[in-house]
Amino acid sequence: MGYSQMHTHLLAVGKLRAYFREACDDYLRRLAHYGPVAEREVRQAARAGTPALRRREEGERLARARPEGAILI
Repeated sequence: MGYSQMHTHLLAVGKLRAYFREACDDYLRRLAHYGPVAEREVRQAARAGTPALRRREEGERLARARPEGAILI
């Protein structure tokens, strides 16, 4: 039986704050043990509008950034 590598895609809204970067990089290095890891940031929604509208817009951006056939966790 063949072994299939897990491909991990981390999608996030906005830029990661500098003080979290080191912790995130450590986590990504640990995930890389199981297979390739890719990180992608999507642009935050404009500040105008309601929080619900911003979440919806950002959710749509994340959905478009998701690789086809990916399983969401």
